[in-house]
Amino acid sequence: MNMKRLILLSAMCLAFLTSNAKIRAYLSYATFNTPAEGAYMETYLSVNGSSVKYLKLENGKFQAKIEIIFTFERNDSIKSFQKIVLNSPEISDTTRQNIADFIDVQRFAVPFGIYNFNISLRDLNANESEISSTEKIVIQYPNDKVGISGIQVIEKVVESTKASSLTKLGYDLYPYFSNFYPDYIKNISFYYEVYNTKNVVGDGSNYITKYYIEDATSHQKAGQYSKQKNLKSSLVDVNFGNFNIATLPSGNYNLVVEVLDTNNQVLGFNALFFQRSNPSAAIDKNAFTSIDITNTFVSKITNFDTLRQYIDYLYPIFDDNEKVAKNSIFMDQKQNMDSIIISKEYKNKQLILLQQYFLDFWVKRNAQNPEKEWDKYKEQVDKVNKLYASLRQKGYLSDRGRVYLQYGAPNTVSAETMGADSYPYEIWHYYQIKSQGNRKFIFYNIDRVSNSYELLHSDVFGEMNEPEWEKVLRNRRQNQSDHDTKISTPVWGDRSRDYWNNPR
Repeated sequence: MNMKRLILLSAMCLAFLTSNAKIRAYLSYATFNTPAEGAYMETYLSVNGSSVKYLKLENGKFQAKIEIIFTFERNDSIKSFQKIVLNSPEISDTTRQNIADFIDVQRFAVPFGIYNFNISLRDLNANESEISSTEKIVIQYPNDKVGISGIQVIEKVVESTKASSLTKLGYDLYPYFSNFYPDYIKNISFYYEVYNTKNVVGDGSNYITKYYIEDATSHQKAGQYSKQKNLKSSLVDVNFGNFNIATLPSGNYNLVVEVLDTNNQVLGFNALFFQRSNPSAAIDKNAFTSIDITNTFVSKITNFDTLRQYIDYLYPIFDDNEKVAKNSIFMDQKQNMDSIIISKEYKNKQLILLQQYFLDFWVKRNAQNPEKEWDKYKEQVDKVNKLYASLRQKGYLSDRGRVYLQYGAPNTVSAETMGADSYPYEIWHYYQIKSQGNRKFIFYNIDRVSNSYELLHSDVFGEMNEPEWEKVLRNRRQNQSDHDTKISTPVWGDRSRDYWNNPR
C-alpha cells in the first residue's frame, strides 16, 4: 500500500502521528538538578514544518500556530500544568515541498518523584483534533549519592550571542530530536551533568567520569568507543562528550555514563538507548566461531534443516547485527549447497557454524541459562504458529505473530469479524511497551476468508503508522481512488474508532 508510512524512532523520542491529525512532532527530554533551585526537566520538541497549516498574516507572510499543553500527574492529580502557543517562523511561500521544521525548548521545575508526563499538541489553524502522548518519568537526585543528569543528545553547539532556552555555559546547544542515527550522521554528541561528588568523595578529591557505547542486548562495550576524564570533586560538574560513529555497525546500543572513585568503584550510572543504521560498516559474521558448543543444548540439535528453521524463528527479535550475520550465513550456505555434490565435512562445518550462532544469540540474552530462554521463546513460537497461521504463511511470519513475539501478548484484544462497514479487524492494546504506555496495533483482513491479517496502523514508535487507517479499513465499501477524504464516515454500528480510543 503506497499510503503506509514507516517511522523509525526509539523509546526516548516520541512521535505524534494519529488517525485524524496530520501534524508530526518529535519530542525528547532530559532531567537536571541544581543545588539552589532543585530538580527540573527540559523538553525538546521539533514540529515538522510541512505537516501543519499556515495562515496568511497582515504583512503578507504565512505562519503556523501550535497549542502545546504539558502536564505532570502523580497519584491521579495534576502537579504541574502549562499551556503555550508555539508560532512557526514566518514564511513567504507555503507551496514548497520541504518547509523547515521549527523547535521549542521548555524548562519545568519538578519536585522529586515519579510522574506521568503528558504532552498534547493541536494545530490551531486546522480543523483537527489534538494529539498526545504520555511517558512515565522518574526524577530523583538524593543528597547523599552521586547523581548524573539526563543525557542530552546534541546536533550542534554554537557560541551564544544572546541567552535563550538553548543556552548553557555560554553556548547554544541545539538538540538532536531522535535516538535513531542513520548512516549519513557520523558523530554522536551529548551533554550531561554530575552532582554531589564533593559530598560523596570529599572536597577537592579526585574522581573519574567515563562514557562509552555498549551493545544494548549483551552489554558488551562496542570496540574503541570509550573515553574517560579525571576530575576534581564539586557540587556540579558539566561535561560534553562526542564519538565518531562512522564505523559503528548497525544495531541497538546504549550510550553509558559512569562516575567512579579512584578505586574504580562505580558511584553513579546513567544510560541512553539509541539505534544505529550503517549498512556499509563491516560486520564480522564469524565473530562467534570461537564459541565452544560442547555439552550445550545446541549440540543436541543435529538436524541441519531443523536448526535453520529455529534460527529463522528469531527474526522478530533480531537486532540489526544479528540479522545481517544470519542473512550472510544463510546466503553463503545456499550458494554452496546448491551444487550437486556437497561433502559431508562441509555440511558438518556449516551445522557447527549455525550451532555457534544460535548459542551466541541466546547467551547474549541469558548467559546463565540460554537453554531456558530459548525454551520460553519456542513455546511462544508454537503458540503463534497455531493461532495465526494461514494457507500462505506460518504464524510466526504473520504480522500478528511478529508483534506477539516481539512485544508479548496484548493486554486486550477488540475484534470485529462481521462488520458491514469494514474489513474484519483486530485492535491490540498494550498497557506498556518498554517506556511507552497505552500503545495499540490494528490488524485487518482484506480477503475476509483466510486467517491472514495485515498490520494497518500502530502508535508504537518504529511501527507502521497510517494516519488514514479508518479510511483504509472502510475501502471495502468506499471508492478507493477518493484519496482526499481524511476519515470515512462510519455507518451505524461501526465500533472501530470507539475500540481504538477505549480499548477493552
